[in-house]
Amino acid sequence: MWAVHIKCEPEGIGLRGMTQIGGGLYRSEALPFTAGEAKTFLARAQEGGWVYFHPTKAGTSVFGGVCLHVEKVQVDDAAIEDRLVFEFRARREGSGNAWRGRDHMRAWTGGIVEPTLPHERRDDEGQRQ
Repeated sequence: MWAVHIKCEPEGIGLRGMTQIGGGLYRSEALPFTAGEAKTFLARAQEGGWVYFHPTKAGTSVFGGVCLHVEKVQVDDAAIEDRLVFEFRARREGSGNAWRGRDHMRAWTGGIVEPTLPHERRDDEGQRQ
């Protein structure tokens, strides 16, 4: 398992770039990561993980859940063309979590962090791993 915290701007009553695909499943917009981070996410995607979205790094997460799929996509007109899309099942435990990982001024993601919270050590059905 792994976890990632991502800064995501509010938009309307939700977060920018989130698409509900049904049954509590969501898809993020195409997010830029370094080549090394993208490679690590893709290699570890089968392990499953948690994704948390924060309006600010100083505040707690307002949305998140169990990551079910990570997909690499190409955005031709962007500075960073290779991006990742996260598909996840929204979970109550995805809200209210402190930012973990990199937190310097320009960081928009904490990067991959180890699962240290109790709910991160259970599978999507709540069973201990």
